Amino acid sequence: MKSLKSLRIFTIFLLPFALLVGLQTAAAQDVRSRALKTILDVEWSPDGRFVAQILADGQVQIFDTATQQIATEFVLEEERIMYYGQVDWSADSQLLAIGIGQTITIWDRTSDQVVQSFQGGNGSDLVSFEAGYFIPESFVSLEWNRDTSLLLAGSVSSRITVWSYPSANLQVDQIAGNIPGFWVWLPDETGVTTGERVLGLQTSEFRFLNGTQLPETFNFATPTAIAISNDRTRLTRGTVLGQIEIMDAITGDTITGEKIMDAPINQLVWSPDGTQILTTSRDNVITLVNAQSGEPIEIFRSTEPILSADWSPYGGQIAIGTSALANGVLGANAVARQGSANAELQIIVPDPSLDRLQAIYAQCATPLTTERGLETALAQADISAFVAQLNALPTGTLPPACVADLIAVAEALKAPSE
Repeated sequence: MKSLKSLRIFTIFLLPFALLVGLQTAAAQDVRSRALKTILDVEWSPDGRFVAQILADGQVQIFDTATQQIATEFVLEEERIMYYGQVDWSADSQLLAIGIGQTITIWDRTSDQVVQSFQGGNGSDLVSFEAGYFIPESFVSLEWNRDTSLLLAGSVSSRITVWSYPSANLQVDQIAGNIPGFWVWLPDETGVTTGERVLGLQTSEFRFLNGTQLPETFNFATPTAIAISNDRTRLTRGTVLGQIEIMDAITGDTITGEKIMDAPINQLVWSPDGTQILTTSRDNVITLVNAQSGEPIEIFRSTEPILSADWSPYGGQIAIGTSALANGVLGANAVARQGSANAELQIIVPDPSLDRLQAIYAQCATPLTTERGLETALAQADISAFVAQLNALPTGTLPPACVADLIAVAEALKAPSE
């Protein structure tokens, strides 16, 4: 594999996470895995109806938020218990990409069938690291492009794969360094980036993402997560030291670099309105980070691992990848959503406030759909009247996902007084 001596950011903290040159047999070796039913990744569908989860044993669950029940469940057989796995919905919520082991599977929601699958990764079921341990080959990043014509995947072994759908062709399939491959699409989708390097899809060549660099004192460590904002203007990266860097996705200029967490970051997710970044970390904490000030607010702490969480489409709720809500502690700025005690999925309402309620309403209510009764109830902070007005709206007046978020936040606001 390519040496990282030429990569200027990762040289200081790379060794604990670096891959060995080549892959080795792991007989009687230290192979890292998770508990059997650990939720590796969770993602809310863009239409707000479903939440998808992938578990360490290869089980896929599609949870229906309307019925609070599992709508579909199937298992992608793997020889090992996985350490990483990824899911990603298409923009129209019809296709779910699932990356676990060395296989990426595309499941169609309408037919409830797998429509395509292909191989990724490096051809071996284990990846060895310089620290002396092994991790089962799998995927650490997975992302559709805007029109669902291309699917991007990055593997533990640093292999990057771009798959063409529905034509079923590999556009890119190559090793891209020697650390696990956390990649996202560039804003114009001409290439993909780690936040430092860019791979052009037409040229198949690597280059650095230009821009001002972090201060010498920041010493950006080995990356463990990457995310791009919904409007694709800002990138954020998390590290093994709990750092978060926010940068301009087009120029590469660093906007801020902060030491936010006390443990390695597992995942970063931008809020739909781009004002907050949801983080999960290896000390089992979920935090909301203000994207402007960098101020963190702890909203949940668990005794069980939390590898993943995701915002609902309008930012009123958060689905948590853990079945241990009862063993956790909600922060002062969060409440459990009513009716979300199902063991297969936990949903909380972060920071329920009138400001959040108004912000969500502003996202989904155009002048043509604005209802005077709703506006009046909001202005008067009459939450009961607001909920009653929402429930009385004709179907289709507001997007169902928006209505669900508004009701969840309103009910959370009412809860302390009921």
